Amino acid sequence: MKALLTIEEAAKLTRLSVKTIYTYAERETIPHIKLGRRVLFEEDKLEEWVTSCSVIPEGISEKSNNTEEETAEADSSIGEPA
Repeated sequence: MKALLTIEEAAKLTRLSVKTIYTYAERETIPHIKLGRRVLFEEDKLEEWVTSCSVIPEGISEKSNNTEEETAEADSSIGEPA
């Protein structure tokens, strides 16, 4: 089993307030484990959750998503009249 984090450790890792973490857990927005009254978080699942919340603005693509074919196509169109 991966390391379990307390609510305070989860707040520090995510840079969210303890109150926000409690609210997300209560609403079942954030992955957590409830043992009795304790709320714990698996570090790897918490990191995945943070990553899944990323927003990439339209018009901006990640370089890793460009295929060689798309890159070659874009390069060949440079300088051509519209």
